[in-house]
Amino acid sequence: MPNYVKISLGRKHHKVLREEFLPRISRQTIFNALTYRSNTPNSIAIRKKAKNLLLQEVELIEKNDLELKRNPNN
Repeated sequence: MPNYVKISLGRKHHKVLREEFLPRISRQTIFNALTYRSNTPNSIAIRKKAKNLLLQEVELIEKNDLELKRNPNN
């Protein structure tokens, strides 16, 4: 089996995906979407949501970094 690109998510992000897409989409479908084993419209929607969750996480980290730079003693 070839190496696939994979979107790796933490538990809290997997939970968001499950809450949004289950029960109409199975956990296996979510897994296949995140590992790029399928390219259905549902898979594309799952990957898009996963990417948005990761971008939100990056924004939060950058916001916290800026706050630490402004207030280094906190």
